Amino acid sequence: ALIAWVTGVVGYPRNYLFNLPWAMIFLAAGLHQAGEWIAKRIANANHLFLKTVFFAIWSIVSLHYLLFEFYPNQIIHNGPTYKRLTDNNTNQNDLILISKSTNYLYARQVYKKRLINIIKKNKLEGLKVIAGQNYKWNDHVFIRSNLGVIPLRGFKKTIPKTELTENRFLYSIFEKPVKGFLPVDFESKTKWNIISGSGKFNSTKSPKLFGEKSLSVTASGEGLYGYTVFPEIITVEKPSLAVLVWSGKNALGRPRIVHPEIAFIARGGNNVPQQLPLVELNDGIHVTTPESQSIFADNWQLLSNIAPIDPGAYSLTLWLKVVPNESYFYDGFRFFILPLP
Repeated sequence: ALIAWVTGVVGYPRNYLFNLPWAMIFLAAGLHQAGEWIAKRIANANHLFLKTVFFAIWSIVSLHYLLFEFYPNQIIHNGPTYKRLTDNNTNQNDLILISKSTNYLYARQVYKKRLINIIKKNKLEGLKVIAGQNYKWNDHVFIRSNLGVIPLRGFKKTIPKTELTENRFLYSIFEKPVKGFLPVDFESKTKWNIISGSGKFNSTKSPKLFGEKSLSVTASGEGLYGYTVFPEIITVEKPSLAVLVWSGKNALGRPRIVHPEIAFIARGGNNVPQQLPLVELNDGIHVTTPESQSIFADNWQLLSNIAPIDPGAYSLTLWLKVVPNESYFYDGFRFFILPLP
């Protein structure tokens, strides 16, 4: 909690849940020692009484914070209205960025429908952000552990906004239809090359979520790391956002699936491959959709990743990694470039 307060960076909720027993043990030990320390400094003190008073004071202060400060901040006033206004004020193929996890709840289904539409139509119509009153695009950062802090820069105009509910606004960052650079069923039709480890890339008609086939990637005990090449050179004329939308699932039913990566070589440069710093959009929203209408159908994860990209002409490669002795299915890879005004 202290690290999160100092840095402003919080971990996944599961981190706190798994460590809760340890936190409670250390908390109880701390309260006990604090009571002992106070009692030793007061002559003829009743140790048990002082510990009880100390614990009662701590409990009252904690409950006051939880009941009157923490939980009221988690409440979304007029939740159905917030969902309806989000739905009404976004295009069917908009990508929605939700700046705070406290705003996830009622916008989750709208975000999910938009991702499905983007993949099905291979078209993106805009980028909208749900944030507070004083949101500034140039202040927005994403954190990726192995790449540090990635600022999303380049937006200089005043951002149009629409009020949704109390202190929740919808900002229109980009609003212009763009088509995807990857054809439908790209992942199952393209040639994949294995760089390290061993395993197989296969196209399969089942399971699949979009198009005619999906991609099955199976790794041996060494794991697997491979890539494929984008079908065309991509020219970026101004500072932009690269957007990758996709779906996937673990063949063993586990929640884990390794996210794809994109590498690029700038044409006319030094021909040294570099990694596009993709980060997950709305990290923490677990969005899934069933493969079919059957009650026994498996769920696929729906995900989107974005990264800033500078002007230039690029040769891109898409990389996939599978951990040892696992198998993943990928489907619906879509890639877009959104020029920032």
